[in-house]
Amino acid sequence: MAKIKIIVVDDEAVFCRVMEEFLQNEGFEVILAANSEEALSMTKKEKPDIMALDIRMPGINGDKIIRQLKDSYPKMAIVVVSGSDIPDMQNVLERAGADALLLKPMNFEKFLETVQELLAKQGS
Repeated sequence: MAKIKIIVVDDEAVFCRVMEEFLQNEGFEVILAANSEEALSMTKKEKPDIMALDIRMPGINGDKIIRQLKDSYPKMAIVVVSGSDIPDMQNVLERAGADALLLKPMNFEKFLETVQELLAKQGS
């Protein structure tokens, strides 16, 4: 069976590397992207199953990138991972098409649990 692909999109390099190590240890194939434009390019090339997306990065705004991704890749689950707690953020992101929202600092076990729930919904 092919490994599940997860793309981690965050402009914090240290966060990306920590997520990469954690997810690889859990058996996932991990792709890293440092910004929204790179995320779009890598998603087109790699076709990941799940995306972990920071919404506060240079380039395209969070809800806009989610809409764009969901239009092109409706089956890909998007987990927003953010250090920003914006009022009504959950509703804004859900309307954009995000599947889950987790706040930083990252609880890796909660992230893994969320990914497993989303994969179960996808039927993977």
